Amino acid sequence: MRARALVEAESAKEFILRIGKVPSASFSWDSFDPDADIDELHKWVAYIGNGRCPRAAANRWFPGKPGRVLAVRSIRGYLGNVITAKRLRLEGNVEVAQHYERIADSIYSRLPDYARW
Repeated sequence: MRARALVEAESAKEFILRIGKVPSASFSWDSFDPDADIDELHKWVAYIGNGRCPRAAANRWFPGKPGRVLAVRSIRGYLGNVITAKRLRLEGNVEVAQHYERIADSIYSRLPDYARW
């Protein structure tokens, strides 16, 4: 997508290298804040597991819930779009940011009730 080429977003792997560690397993779903700053959202993506199956996070956050792994994958996708939108807004590219916000809203609307905030 053309809009994605406009973004020089830091990957979760680059973020982990910058802060020097993977966020701890103490991330609690109850403390999730989708309005947090970009660095905090990157910590959540890193905790979920960027590019890997987020089974461990899914089992901790939503034990026994059907579709929990898919829900956490969707949350990871939501976060990626929110991070991109926030970066674009900081760069003054509001129109493209709104595109990513719509994608995030679409992902959120498909989450199961137990995975919504």
